[in-house]
Amino acid sequence: MTGIERLRALNDEIGLIPQPAAAGIDALLADLEELFVEHQITTLELAANGARVLGIAAGIEDTAVSRYHATEVAERLHAYRNLMVAIAALAASTIETSSPGTDPATVYAHAVRLTRRTVQVRRAFADDEVVLFRVAAYLAATSDPRHHTAAVYTLLDAGLVPGETTAVRIDDSDDAEQPTELLAAGNAHLKSRFVHLDPFTRFVLSRHLQHALRAGFDPTTPLLYTPQNRGKDTHQPGSPSATASAQRCIDRFIAQLGLPTGDITASSITQWRVGATLLSHGSDTAWALSGRSSKEAMWRALGATRPRTTIRPDDDGESFAAAI
Repeated sequence: MTGIERLRALNDEIGLIPQPAAAGIDALLADLEELFVEHQITTLELAANGARVLGIAAGIEDTAVSRYHATEVAERLHAYRNLMVAIAALAASTIETSSPGTDPATVYAHAVRLTRRTVQVRRAFADDEVVLFRVAAYLAATSDPRHHTAAVYTLLDAGLVPGETTAVRIDDSDDAEQPTELLAAGNAHLKSRFVHLDPFTRFVLSRHLQHALRAGFDPTTPLLYTPQNRGKDTHQPGSPSATASAQRCIDRFIAQLGLPTGDITASSITQWRVGATLLSHGSDTAWALSGRSSKEAMWRALGATRPRTTIRPDDDGESFAAAI
């Protein structure tokens, strides 16, 4: 219960739950709240025996939790799982005793691993995945304002693509102390543009920028990427090698939090932001944020995921094949 209370309090403070998804996430949290009370679930059991708790929440046998499921079941299972991990990490972070057991990394390491969520080749992040990643980034940035991965994730959350994160400088923010707008550099496919920072992205990035300023970091130098071979175009910010570096950083983050990677990548986070903006603010605002040359190009980027019909995992009759 401490984790749920902490999540709700932080959401009021810095917006950990995406606003368009607030009603749906709150309903899932209410389900978990009822389950925790009814079954007297402790933080320890949530962290150490997650399959049992997850099975109860999703209405399936705990032995079936790690199997492939039809889309409807898989979506519910993944949503409960990701919120449970976020709740457990937040609850553990409130325990004053310092030990490896209260470290968020320990919670993530013991979390239930599920099979892939969809049959799509690539898709945008789901809202519950965003909540989990925001919680993880918040905890990391609170512990260490210099946390590299938290900052890279937050830039993607704001709407930058992976390669653009490698070009961000202190001078690209409108106010390093309390940034509200950030310049995205663009690339061969995207226009440069200013992106708005919401309360969550503002919180993480302001901590990172303020620390960099206090440390005397050059405001005109890329903040989150140092070329391996200085002077060579192939290793400059925004280059393919720089983009790969940012993607590897997020791939490690995805793996640490235990998400299956069959249908998501670092770009899925940016895709989520553009899609969420489209739903909440309309196509003109989403197009401006995306940096694409046309709305058609934005739609193609958002809709470039198709079911891979060759993926038909077998289990006891419940499989992704039912969703195709």
